[in-house]
Parts: sequence; C-alpha cells; structure tokens
Amino acid sequence: MVSIFLSWSCMFISAYILGGGIINLIYKKNAENLKKIDIYLICGIMVVNVYAEIVSLFFRVGKGAIIGLVFLVVLMLIIMFKQGIILPLSIRLKWEQGIVLFFSIVITAFWTLSKINYYDTYLYHAQAIHWIEEYGVVKGLGNLHNRLAYDSAFMCYQALFSFKWLLGQSLHAANGFICVLFLTYAILTNGILHKKKLDLSDLFKCGMVYYIVQHRTEISSANTDMLPMLLAVYIFTKWAEFEEGQVEVIEPWAFLCIFSVYGATVKLSVAALVIFTIYPLALIIKNKKWFMMIRNLIGGFLVALPFLVRNVIISGYLLYPYPQIDLFSVDWKMLESVATFDKREIIVWGRAVKDVKRYQETILEWLPEWYIKQTQTGKILFIVGSISTLCCIIYLFELVRKKKTKKLILVLTCLVSLCMWFFTAPLMRYGQVYLVLPICITMYWIKEHEKCIIGLNVLVSTILILLFSEYVIKWKEYTTLPLLLQQDYEDKEVKKLNFENITVYVPVEGDQSGYHPFPSTPYEKQLEMIELRGDSLQEGFKVKDICKGKHLQNSGKEW
Repeated sequence: MVSIFLSWSCMFISAYILGGGIINLIYKKNAENLKKIDIYLICGIMVVNVYAEIVSLFFRVGKGAIIGLVFLVVLMLIIMFKQGIILPLSIRLKWEQGIVLFFSIVITAFWTLSKINYYDTYLYHAQAIHWIEEYGVVKGLGNLHNRLAYDSAFMCYQALFSFKWLLGQSLHAANGFICVLFLTYAILTNGILHKKKLDLSDLFKCGMVYYIVQHRTEISSANTDMLPMLLAVYIFTKWAEFEEGQVEVIEPWAFLCIFSVYGATVKLSVAALVIFTIYPLALIIKNKKWFMMIRNLIGGFLVALPFLVRNVIISGYLLYPYPQIDLFSVDWKMLESVATFDKREIIVWGRAVKDVKRYQETILEWLPEWYIKQTQTGKILFIVGSISTLCCIIYLFELVRKKKTKKLILVLTCLVSLCMWFFTAPLMRYGQVYLVLPICITMYWIKEHEKCIIGLNVLVSTILILLFSEYVIKWKEYTTLPLLLQQDYEDKEVKKLNFENITVYVPVEGDQSGYHPFPSTPYEKQLEMIELRGDSLQEGFKVKDICKGKHLQNSGKEW
C-alpha cells in the first residue's frame, strides 16, 4: 500500500507541475477553460509519457530517467516562479463528496494491490515494460516477440514509474493512478445530484465511473486499454462541458485535439477521435489564426513523433500491424506475412471466432457467434447500445437541421468511433465505452420528453454503492494484501533455450512467460526464423535471409 501511494504521489506531482506549467506558459490569455486541475493533470501525464518515450530512444528508462524528470519539474517550478505563475493547491469539497472521494481512492488502491488477473499482461505487457527498463528500445524486437511490436506509448510511462531500480521489483500501479484521477474528476465535477438542469457531460461522467467499476479487476495489471478508453470518455466529456459553457474562444477546442492524438499513441482504436479537429480547424481557417494552427500542429507532431519512431525501430513499420504503410527499408523489418496474420488474428479474436481462416466472413456470419459468447452484461450493453445508436442517428439529423455544430460533431465522432470499433475488432474490452457513450447521448436527448432525473440519480447511487460494497464484501481478502510493496508479477513455468549463446525463455505450456524470465518469446519455433543483428541483445533481431521468402505467421509456422 505504501509503495502504491508513493508511486501515485510521484505521478501526481510531475503531471500537475509540468502540465499546469506548460498550459500557463503557452496559453497566457483566452484559455481560462484550460486552466483547470483535471486538464493540468491530463496534459502532464501526456508530457511525462512523451518524455519517457524520448528517453527510451536513447537509454534505458530507469533511475536516470527519474533524475531527468526531477530536473524538468524543478526547472518548470523555477520558470513559473519567474513568470509569476501560481497553480491552485486546494479544492473545496462538500462533506458528502469528501466521503465518496475518500472511499473511491482507498478502494482503488486496494484494487491496484490485488492479484493480476489479466491474460495479456503475462503474455506481453510485462515483457514490454521489462525491455524498456533494461534497454529502452531495441531494433527488430518484434521479431523475437511479435506482440512487443504493439507499441503503446503507455508502456514507457509504466516503465518510468515502476521503480524497479529502487524497490527491487517492478511496480504496476499506473492504471490505479489513472482510475483515481478520472474517478475523482467524475465525482467532484458531477452535478447530477444537485443541479436542476441535467447536462450531457454529467451523464458521460457517470459512464466513466461505470467503466472503472466494471473493469476494476484489471486495474492491478499493466494493461494498455484503460487509459485510452477513459481518455476517450474524458475528451467527449470536456467537449460537452465546453459546449454547455458556451465557450467561444478557439484554444480549448483545439487543445482537446492534441489529447486525441495522444490517445491514438496509446491505442490506435481511439484514432477516430481526430474527427474532433474539424470544428477548431474550421474556426482557425475562418479567423486566419495561422500561428495557432502551426502551434497545435507542432504540439500534435511532438506527441506523435516518439511513438512513430519507436514503431519503426521495433517493427520496421510506421504503424504495426499495418504493413501497407511500408516506408522504410531496414534490415530488422518484420515479415509482411507476420504483420498481416497478426492484424487478421486481432480482428477474428475481436469477433470471438478466433480462427484466422474465418477472416473473410461477413457480419451476418460472425455476429451471432460473437453475441452468444458475450457475458450477460455485455449482451445487455450491446442491445441497449444498439438501440441508442439508432436514436443517435435520428438525433444527428435533428442537430443538422438545428445547425448545432459542436454537438453535431460530438455525436458524429461517437458514431464513427463505434463503427470503427465494431467493424474492425469488436472485442468488448477494446470498445465498451463506444456503447456507453450513445446510451448517455440518448438519455440526454429524451430528457426533455421524459423526466428521467430520478432514474439517473438511482443509477449514480447504485454505482457508488457498488464502490463501497466492493470493499465491505471482500474486506477479509483486502486485509491479506501487502501494506508496503505491491504484489509482484507471478512466476510462469518456462524452459531455457540457447539462442546464439544467449539464454532465451519459452513457456512450457501456452504462450505466457510473465515478467521475470527475460528475454522470452512465446513460441520456440519463432527462434528458428530470426538471428541477432550483432553480438548482444541491445543490437536487436532480424529475420534470417532464408525465411524472407516464406509466408510465415507470428508463431513461425507457414500459413
């Protein structure tokens, strides 16, 4: 528990100072809507994440990276002091908000301490973080373990705050901090319990809390799904807040678009959020704010560049697994057939059919099987979400007729995001929020016709009761959790293989090796198709010339 709060404190301080400092230095006027604690923190997380990615391009992300981060924080404090910038250090809470917030933080801390119960963390998340801790980025790493080519920017952030060099084990507390941040924002700024007028942003915040509670068992893992999903809901929420507050200046709208770019570097499944750029771009062009355009383009470019460079170094492609974007001729490039198979495997697993041979099936063929394999909650969410989507389409035409541009773009982005998720890889954990968002929009749309305030209050109360009951019901389980250090990654049964005089570990059964056996690959046969680029792991891996003409999949087998 102590290690969790120390880790969260470091994340909070660095994000708050760097995020708040940058926003106040760049937006000295016409951007009061950006000078909020929640935006400071989200901006700070983005900045720290980009910093960790840049460090990984040249060094390991460990003790030196933390020292560099401390230097940046101190430098920002000095600059703010000289500029007379003071960040708010306190917030006013009503007693009921304070109680709910206290229990939310404590319960989230317990969730973070819980045993990791997330398959992909032992499959590749832990290994990816271990590589970043030890080497930063390695050329052709995807050849050793194809899933390490899924270059989520969030891995670098987690490696930065793992504190392995200090504690002797790698912490995985970043998702807990992210959930505390968004949970706090959703609770403290939600006016659904005391405002007479119901706002769309309040409903989105309820959706945010629902998502966190629904995925509470995943908070202790090093997964890369929670941040992009919550960030997507947050961007929709802030967009709605700006619209409700009748924000006319361009800066807040444009800045949200940079958050969208950051979300895409964490998970490509949120890439559709770039549709939000339509509105601020149109305003910038209309008002001839060319400097503002250049500034935001530079901001988006700086956020995306380290992510794209890491992609090229790890896989040889600008975006993996999309071999169609083949711009670089490097000796460590992964086989096109591996990338293609990987992409199709992601799609069929999302469809719950899990057989790449069924990749060409139409929606009428895979949808019934997909639906049957969903949980009961997933089935209900899909049905309600589908009905709500139809309502959103009708609402969209109404917004066109009424010329409500900002809300029109919000609903349009919601629908496009839903379609992008459902018709590519509709795994529920990849895009559950895209079903929650249209439900919130539909509830808001019908509020003028039906007095649903009481029902919404019941919904919020139910979610809060779930948060509290989670601790009460399982209090005995929580009392057995460690008070100092977070539970370490579990050991998996592996066997040692000699690969060019280097020991490589392979799972005895299945494809999980976890964190400690390092380096590892999920498939023994994969070692037969690759070789070292030099004499050490630091120099990376490449495909053997004899294998380049073969049509191989990610396990080393032909397909």
